[in-house]
Amino acid sequence: MARRLATEPMAFVFGARGLTDEVRGLPELVVEGLADDDARALLGSVLPHRLDEPVLDRIVAETHGNPLALLELPSGLTPAQLAGGFGLPMSVPLAGRIEESFRRRLVRLPLPARRLLLVAAAEPTGDAVLGVAGR
Repeated sequence: MARRLATEPMAFVFGARGLTDEVRGLPELVVEGLADDDARALLGSVLPHRLDEPVLDRIVAETHGNPLALLELPSGLTPAQLAGGFGLPMSVPLAGRIEESFRRRLVRLPLPARRLLLVAAAEPTGDAVLGVAGR
């Protein structure tokens, strides 16, 4: 790819939660969360049952329309919590609940798959060959 930089158009896309010195001055596109109606539609398309309105309102409000959060947050709630019978847990911040959702998925994977994911995450250069060779 580096050889083609001089001959072919190239674009890089960066994602950042905030503006840092490294990206300051570059053209930017601010990506906002989904509108409330769109967030509700997304939730409705992936959940098997209709949510209690106060629960739906709270999920939409807490996620600020972030599609990943909208998809992950309900997966960590019990059917009773989604139905509104016992309320939503208050103690874990949204980011922690999303991370917990991913953790629950990872622990169900076989040990070799979890080890490969750990090596891939720890490999600093992004070189897949180095990540696989290091196992």
